[in-house]
Amino acid sequence: MRILIATSAPISVDAGAGQVAINIVEVLRNQGHEVVLWTSHPCRAWHFLKFFEKKAKMDQFLKTQQAFDIISTNPELVTKGTCRLAGKIVSCNPQPFILYGIYDYKPKDTKNVLKKSAHFLLYWFDALFHSAMVVLAWKRSSHILCQGSLELKWMNKHFPFWKSKMSCYLPGTSAEERLMFFNIRRQRKDTIREGGIRFLWVGRWTQHKGTDILLDFIRKRAALYPQDSFTIAGCGSWAKKDCPEELLKTERLRIIPSFDRKRLYLILAGHDVGLFTSKVEGWGLCLNEMLESGMPVFATHAGGVPDLQPYFKETLKPFPPPPTLAADTLPTSDLNSEYYKIFDWGNITKIYETLR
Repeated sequence: MRILIATSAPISVDAGAGQVAINIVEVLRNQGHEVVLWTSHPCRAWHFLKFFEKKAKMDQFLKTQQAFDIISTNPELVTKGTCRLAGKIVSCNPQPFILYGIYDYKPKDTKNVLKKSAHFLLYWFDALFHSAMVVLAWKRSSHILCQGSLELKWMNKHFPFWKSKMSCYLPGTSAEERLMFFNIRRQRKDTIREGGIRFLWVGRWTQHKGTDILLDFIRKRAALYPQDSFTIAGCGSWAKKDCPEELLKTERLRIIPSFDRKRLYLILAGHDVGLFTSKVEGWGLCLNEMLESGMPVFATHAGGVPDLQPYFKETLKPFPPPPTLAADTLPTSDLNSEYYKIFDWGNITKIYETLR
């Protein structure tokens, strides 16, 4: 089949959504399909005008292409041009395109009532317009592909009339990375830890990632356990202004704005406990990465957590960690072969092939 995988994220293994697209393309090509990978990134338009910029870029790109058997993309990039050129349209990762907008609202930090009101109205106009366009894209799509059972359950509940064209897949790490995570996990089991716990949180610095409950936990835990340390990674330059200044000064709280994949392995190996605080999430590949590296993770009920929990009964626990958690009592678990079979990018090809 001739397949287009289109995304609005940077095509990079260092970007979450971009990494997902790369993994899907790789496995489809290995199965013998002709696959084109394209992104609308970067977009520089203001607020809801970005929506039109992305669509315009998509249609302009499609004018240079022959027909595709399948165009698999996020809802923002389903256009009239997509409908003309695609045998089937697969709309991916649907839920976050509505819920991110709801959870990410943050009142403007100003005492000017007019500015605050204008910001409120503009934000929610943008969110409602965006949501309406996303729902229209789902209507045009031949299939809606969710990441994980939690997203599929939400979609089935709110859009039951499209249940027949919905399914889900379970993302995982690539075959090459699994060996690296295995080595970290083995090293972790052979190391006896003493002293404070080194906590790790990975993600973009936005409201839906649960940054408020993360900082609340850090403040409380830091006050109780002076030996503990904390790292916030992949957060860009926005996190620093929200973080406790005294912890930053003493370097008990460390910020890593960005990192490449090579540095990821060092970051995972240099920490003891993972934190996952999202209020809403597409999946959260950092969950797989932290768990596969042998790290216990304390997580909110979002993204891939309910799908991963049966395979990590000892090391995937509800957030927040208990106050009694200590470095010498951290749980460990081994991965069985069934996990690798279930959380395998190869499974996604079966979904595309049913759409022939």
